[in-house]
Amino acid sequence: MGADAPSPLPTLTVAIASRDRVYRDSLSLPLRRFGLRVRDLELTSNGRPAELDDVDVLVIDSDALSPADLEHINRLHVRWPLVEVVAVTGGQPVEEAVEALRAGVFTVLQHPVADELLLATIIQAGTRHHRARTRIEELNRARYNGERGVDRQPGPAVDSSPEEVS
Repeated sequence: MGADAPSPLPTLTVAIASRDRVYRDSLSLPLRRFGLRVRDLELTSNGRPAELDDVDVLVIDSDALSPADLEHINRLHVRWPLVEVVAVTGGQPVEEAVEALRAGVFTVLQHPVADELLLATIIQAGTRHHRARTRIEELNRARYNGERGVDRQPGPAVDSSPEEVS
């Protein structure tokens, strides 16, 4: 990140989804030490994360990302399109990692992952999340202001009828 870019750390919320409570704790403790808000995400009965309304980055711990996991990530992005997903796996063949990226995963990290690498990856994903959210808010404000006639620049009327075009 550049020196003039604000750090997303103060407002970044990370959820960690893992079936292994001990591993989930081992991921969340260093992130909390770095000052991130970390939410331990309980998995539903089918092994999927529950609600992500307040989450910026979702870290999924999985031995391997199955096709069903990738389909679920696609569904997550339909409901929460701005949530960035970081997958931590036991090792994926390159083809499966590419499929995960196509499904919308920000990146795939392999066990064991160093705390510093996980933090750097989460900051990159969080930065992308915040940029997208900020851009959407700007576009929504511009659209709202434009519909109300605010911030419109006066200018000549444009008529593109065929008779006047030479």
